[in-house]
Amino acid sequence: MILYTSNQDSKQIVIGGVSAVPGSTAGGVVGPMPRYSISRENLSTGDGTFMGTKFTINVTGTAVIQSVDDGQDITVKGQRQSRVMGEGITLMQVLREQFPNQGTGKLEISPYGGLSNVMTFDDARLLSVDLPEQNEESAGVQTLEYSFSFEAYEEDSNNTNTGSTGRPVKPSYKLSSVDESWELAEADQFFYQSDAPGSDNSNLNKVYTLTHTVSATGLRKYSSPGTPTADGEAFRQAVQWVKTRLVYDPAVEITQDLMGDEAFFQSKFLPIEMNKPDATDDLGFNLKRGGISAEGSPAYRGYNHTRSVSSDQNVGSYSVTDTWTLSQVGFESTHSLEFSFEGDINAEGNNVTVNATFQGLSTALSSSTQIDKYSGALKAFNTVKPLIPALALKVYEDSGGAFALNTDLKLSESVGHNKVSGTITYSVSFNDYEKPSTENAITERITINYNNDKGEQKLIAILPIIGRANGPILQDIETTQISSRTITADIVMKRGFGKPDGTAAVTSYRPEGWDATEDVNVYLTASTESWNPNTRAYNKSETWEFNQG
Repeated sequence: MILYTSNQDSKQIVIGGVSAVPGSTAGGVVGPMPRYSISRENLSTGDGTFMGTKFTINVTGTAVIQSVDDGQDITVKGQRQSRVMGEGITLMQVLREQFPNQGTGKLEISPYGGLSNVMTFDDARLLSVDLPEQNEESAGVQTLEYSFSFEAYEEDSNNTNTGSTGRPVKPSYKLSSVDESWELAEADQFFYQSDAPGSDNSNLNKVYTLTHTVSATGLRKYSSPGTPTADGEAFRQAVQWVKTRLVYDPAVEITQDLMGDEAFFQSKFLPIEMNKPDATDDLGFNLKRGGISAEGSPAYRGYNHTRSVSSDQNVGSYSVTDTWTLSQVGFESTHSLEFSFEGDINAEGNNVTVNATFQGLSTALSSSTQIDKYSGALKAFNTVKPLIPALALKVYEDSGGAFALNTDLKLSESVGHNKVSGTITYSVSFNDYEKPSTENAITERITINYNNDKGEQKLIAILPIIGRANGPILQDIETTQISSRTITADIVMKRGFGKPDGTAAVTSYRPEGWDATEDVNVYLTASTESWNPNTRAYNKSETWEFNQG
């Protein structure tokens, strides 16, 4: 007898092998023991790791009219055919008397007499029912041929023969397919961490992107007929397996294969280096120990852990994709540094402008609802900012600058903080102007007005003559006018240093002899100063008068 018991409502369907349907709650067809075929397919991962078994059971038999329906007269036209067609209707309606219907049940193929060695499939799913064309012997009025096709994944038979191997060991999760992949790629992001680079820019460090994808398609799981297993839904079976493969720290070795076995996975796998541990020469990665270029460099670790999850309820699949940014331990930011050299023949000198962006990296796991990118950006900004003057000087030299770049004096400076995105922007400008002679001055501008500085102006007498049409007589008295020199210094001071003494700024432009101790013809005839404490603008003006003697 072949008996099918629904996992949803425990209703039983008999498929041949009996002369009468047993019990008042059972249905089905009677007749001789049907023929059956069973094929087993091992389900494996892509690398051949065993993860379960799929069975296909085909049942073919002949249904006869049940004895309780034997009240028909063969001489009456259509009566027997009606009974046979009734058996066909019974077969067509198998597992269709209730909706929704989970569509699985316990399929038992038993020998006659209720003896042992029953073939049992706990999660058989009816795929199809076929009523083939009637043959000449039956003519559609004597018997009814039929065939059933089932699919099952949990076989629970008990072999009592001598030398039997016992009951099968079932896998922890009921799955039809699984997949796991890793991808490591260089990102278009870099960072400086050590001193200012040399000509080969050797202190620029790489950043990597690591991606891990785990996916599975599950199957419904039952603990016994009519009793679904806790978390037995197909998608929950997939979820539970995916959880066993999730990784939070890619620097930790994976010691088990896809089905959780360690004995047959001796090489292990180190995600951060995409190989088995201590095999860095194969691919050139040595990120767990700080990179291949420098012995003793800080090791890399995963930052910016993000996780995306998708589930297809239709097929019971579940997929998780994790992504990390790999950067060196303790340096929690990537950044860009853009330098520009600006020269103008009409300008006072050349400028080097630096624009920097620091994008913080988060140390939080994807399970955290908070983010800490800003702290990483701030840490990197404080590390790199002192290196920028030396980097700017290198750019100035590489761009053909022929003077001295004043890296200790910032022409302009600005800092932007985006605490939401964890970004800090920084801009600073340097120039190669001559350094101010006034201590702690930002800018110093000198203006000199010369009046008869070389004694070239003649002093003449103007003699008006009454009635002279050509005007007065101009007479050279053979001397020159007084000479004068006005020196003006405009100075802007750094904040916090107060009013300066502008004497040093104007001293070198004074006329010769101003500091003579003897009686000379050089005199300071005007001296003024002005100071604005708010703008820190200072002005000093001196006027010197002298003659050529």
